[in-house]
Amino acid sequence: MTEVIVTVAVIGFVMGTVITISGAEWRRQRVNAVAQELAGWLGQVRSASQRLTGAGCLVEFSATGTYNAGDVIARIKPNTACIGQLPETQVRIPNAQGGTSYSISRGAAELQFTPRGTATNTSAVVLGIPIANTAPQRCVQVTPLVAFIRVGRNETSSSAGGACTYSDVSPL
Repeated sequence: MTEVIVTVAVIGFVMGTVITISGAEWRRQRVNAVAQELAGWLGQVRSASQRLTGAGCLVEFSATGTYNAGDVIARIKPNTACIGQLPETQVRIPNAQGGTSYSISRGAAELQFTPRGTATNTSAVVLGIPIANTAPQRCVQVTPLVAFIRVGRNETSSSAGGACTYSDVSPL
């Protein structure tokens, strides 16, 4: 009888560990999908601005808050020259993400890409993307002037910005 109790306890412990690890991986994959979607779209907007003359493309980010599948998190500002240059004038939380809520934080409200492929912002634009204020968090950063787009990570639920670490290679 003791052996059966010990065996059931060990199996329970192993199953609890597996469920905890798979839950964290599930959250990580969902946050990565949203961050990559946003970074890829920003790269397309930057490329579209290089095909233009004049003002370039002005991106407007949605307010800091909670977003669900299908919600718009960034868009090309209306009456901008590049509005007809892109198949998608806005980026949304991917619908494949089910009923997950994301607590997106942002620094700047707008980002201007120039025809040279640079950004007119004087400070980095950082968007933090966690699932409902839990770890892990991904950050999408557009550096000032050179418009280098990169995805970083923060394994805590603190706000975006200085807490994020970035790799040396852009995802685009």
